[in-house]
Amino acid sequence: MVFFICEVCNESLKKNKVETHSNTCRNCWIFSCLDCGKHFEGQDYRAHTSCISESQKYEGKFFVAKENKGDVKQQAWLEGVQRRLESAAGKSGLQSFVERLLQYDNLPRKRTKFVNFAKNSLNLKADPKGIADQLWEIVKPEEDAVASVQAAPAAAQKAEPAASQDAAA
Repeated sequence: MVFFICEVCNESLKKNKVETHSNTCRNCWIFSCLDCGKHFEGQDYRAHTSCISESQKYEGKFFVAKENKGDVKQQAWLEGVQRRLESAAGKSGLQSFVERLLQYDNLPRKRTKFVNFAKNSLNLKADPKGIADQLWEIVKPEEDAVASVQAAPAAAQKAEPAASQDAAA
């Protein structure tokens, strides 16, 4: 959660309380982030959604950034989805829905969550034609690619014990 400090009265505020505070505090125009110390004028604080972590703040030059595995998976998923949607863009009667889906960067990877996301984001509440399911059929990963990605780590784990037994003998 991002906290801000009012530069006029030095009150600490959660992001959702800043606007109400600016209505009550006189001459309140500048807020600074409690974690990173950046100053924001007027409504600029709204764009400040994430900040440095505690470990970044307190470890300083000794901080080593860790790659978030979920972000890596999501980026790979989005690249595959974009390729599949762009290849299917002209083929089906779902062109407008495909174009709107391409604008999102938070597409779910599971079928039920994707269908729910599509129904809500594309305003397909009733969806009598099954458009969300048709979009999933376009977007879903190929079964061979999923199976090979899941089988590769398992094969590597099986190969390691065999190699260590050969080296021991």
